[in-house]
Amino acid sequence: MVAKKAGADPPELRNLPILCSYSYRLWALFLQVRQGIPQGFSGPNPMSHENIRAFVLNTGKRINKREISILQVLDYTYIKEIVNV
Repeated sequence: MVAKKAGADPPELRNLPILCSYSYRLWALFLQVRQGIPQGFSGPNPMSHENIRAFVLNTGKRINKREISILQVLDYTYIKEIVNV
């Protein structure tokens, strides 16, 4: 998508590491859970345990405690980057 708009791949997106299946699972879970969280007035709302619980109940996917912690760290980093833009 960036390449279409810019006409070429930016250097930061070249030679990216390939995610292992577990990392890919976590990233996919993060994107799926985040998709169900509404934006706040001043930016993205943080991912809560209620958001994760609703996702699990609606999809039937299992997420363990360690994965929840990782999702919350990813979300914290995401929000921090969005706010600093």
